Amino acid sequence: IIKAALEFCECPLSSAEGQAVFLRYSNLKKSLVTPSFLALSQGERAEKILSTMYEKVLVAYKDGQTRINVTFADGSYNCVSSSVLYLALAKASALDVRGQVTPNHAFCTLYVTDGSAGAKNKVDVETTNPYGFDPGSKRNVQENSNGGQRYTIVPKRNYIGRYEVEDKIFVSLIGNNVAADYDKAGNWYKSVPMAGACVAFTQGCKDSSNRNREGFETA
Repeated sequence: IIKAALEFCECPLSSAEGQAVFLRYSNLKKSLVTPSFLALSQGERAEKILSTMYEKVLVAYKDGQTRINVTFADGSYNCVSSSVLYLALAKASALDVRGQVTPNHAFCTLYVTDGSAGAKNKVDVETTNPYGFDPGSKRNVQENSNGGQRYTIVPKRNYIGRYEVEDKIFVSLIGNNVAADYDKAGNWYKSVPMAGACVAFTQGCKDSSNRNREGFETA
């Protein structure tokens, strides 16, 4: 996931920058695949991954910042870059996590197995907020100076029109955004190959939401 994300960021793993980013990612992943961490419940692991991302990588939300290499460089991120990073780390931690897309947003959903019944419960993860695990739930943040407790609630975004996509399609959102940026700048020499790369990468995906071909033809 991260290697493909770097390719779409025009920062291939073979480059010095790509190697540096992948090393930072690998070290971050190592801290989340220890025996003690994997012994936690699925929900605890999923929530800890989000908080660790904010402790180690994510600093400031920036609407158009979709490139993973830039996220690791200066901590800026948007819904796509933070969600793709979360997807990679959660999968590395043996969690069933899947990408979700709306017309203007991307986030993740965790499928938590109920040990007694074997059923899977869905929990959304809003990666653009450090308290975005299970949006809408009330969370204790810290103790006030007067001894009281502070709480935060992350409101659920408007997820109308949401749909679940395959991993390859989710990662290709980075390429789509990069191609769109080149489109806006009138740089067809860059935008068309990037849009084509999205098509090639997701070829064979069965998800009906794969609109990469349409984006390529438009470019």
